[in-house]
Amino acid sequence: MLRFFRLYGLSWVVGITIFYVCIARTLPVDHVPSFEGMDKLVHCLMYLAFAVALCIDHYRAGVPFLSKRMIIMAVAFPILYGGLIEILQENFFPPRTGEWMDWLADSLGAVVGYLLSKSLVPRYVKPW
Repeated sequence: MLRFFRLYGLSWVVGITIFYVCIARTLPVDHVPSFEGMDKLVHCLMYLAFAVALCIDHYRAGVPFLSKRMIIMAVAFPILYGGLIEILQENFFPPRTGEWMDWLADSLGAVVGYLLSKSLVPRYVKPW
């Protein structure tokens, strides 16, 4: 079990952080400048980071980038995770709401994160 967390610790930290940020009632953003669509950009960046973390952890574990396992874990899993969080927000964490566009931004971030990782991770990350 300790080996599992050593191999996939980065993914766990990013996934749990995303979960917390998405279910928190309010976040201290009083002095942060905002713009139209900032929420969607934040969703996209969170899931981009999640996909990159998953790619790094799986690459270190020796999983090749074009394998079915890598694609499922680095693309499909974050997309499903984002959908689950949107459902949980809508039903269990008021005043948070679940939105289709948030889920679409999550999905876009996961795909872009995988595509970026495919070219950058092998250059900068060494397998264990």
